[in-house]
Amino acid sequence: MFDVRTSHIRFWTVQFGLKMRTTRKGDRLYTPENIEQLRLIHHLVKEQGFTIAGAKTKLKELKGTKVEDLKKNSLVDVVRSLKDKLIALRKLI
Repeated sequence: MFDVRTSHIRFWTVQFGLKMRTTRKGDRLYTPENIEQLRLIHHLVKEQGFTIAGAKTKLKELKGTKVEDLKKNSLVDVVRSLKDKLIALRKLI
């Protein structure tokens, strides 16, 4: 799902304090909320390039935010920045 090793997922669950159930065999059972949290962590760490400490502080700021909203907001920021650069270029010409 995230195209990372399972050790990354286990590390993130420990580092970010995600609570999940396990079976008697030791298999981890992820709830939809856990998966959404892992999606957000994956987006911050792997796609945005945050460190673990930086991602922890960003998660505290973004409490309750979904990954889709975060990606949409960052895309809007990129488009606005590009628009500003294009307007500056037009003024130079």
